[in-house]
Amino acid sequence: MSVFAEAKAFPIIPCNLCGSQPNLQRQVIADMLRDWDKRYPGRIETMFSAMQNIVPSHLCDTNQFDFKGIAHGSEVVDGGDLAFDREEIPLQPAGWQPEEDDTPLETLRLDVIEVK
Repeated sequence: MSVFAEAKAFPIIPCNLCGSQPNLQRQVIADMLRDWDKRYPGRIETMFSAMQNIVPSHLCDTNQFDFKGIAHGSEVVDGGDLAFDREEIPLQPAGWQPEEDDTPLETLRLDVIEVK
């Protein structure tokens, strides 16, 4: 096998780098994740979904996002994080009408013909 690897110019990785040895970082991280999963169910799934839902400002990469151009109170820059922004909630619910108002509302109704 080593002759084939040498002929193909494949690097030979020493065993202490492959992660199969005890007490290496890969095993330590695996143990940490298993412990987290026991103590905080769903944490691993949350971590991986967070890795899928990123915007450039999450990366701390100045080539991807202009962090120096941000000022307190400035508008959201394209690619910025909106997760903690306050959502505008209307003071009155949609379709709300005061009791005194007699104008008929346009309502959308679904006529149920048969329920089985």
